[in-house]
Amino acid sequence: MEEEKIFEYEFGGKTYIQKELVWGQVKQLASVLKGVQIEGNLTVLKIIELLGDKLSDALAVVLTEKGTSIKDKNLEKIAEEIEWSIPIKIKIKVIEDFFFCNPTALIFEKLAGLMGSFQEAVEKNNQMNLNQETTSNK
Repeated sequence: MEEEKIFEYEFGGKTYIQKELVWGQVKQLASVLKGVQIEGNLTVLKIIELLGDKLSDALAVVLTEKGTSIKDKNLEKIAEEIEWSIPIKIKIKVIEDFFFCNPTALIFEKLAGLMGSFQEAVEKNNQMNLNQETTSNK
């Protein structure tokens, strides 16, 4: 069995941890990312660009103050702490670590499905495949 990856960060006089997301966090993240188109190769800079003003809210879902239950944390308070206390280099590190401790392809597929855009992507892909088959059969 694979060892659980846990990352720690200190900012604002507190210690926060990040580990593999649980389903409740995936649903929270879907809510935060509603309306954000997640596509292509995701890099740290691309994620920062895509999320824009939602970055602190997304990181609040991912991070939990050490000693606090994931389900009992105050997302608004953590987002505010992130907005005003976390140095950019730690924000970047949190995003990089996210990819190390989460099966990102599966998570983004689930997020896309929750947000409805995954179905649109599947339909588009099916339509493109149908058009290619029609063209090659001529």
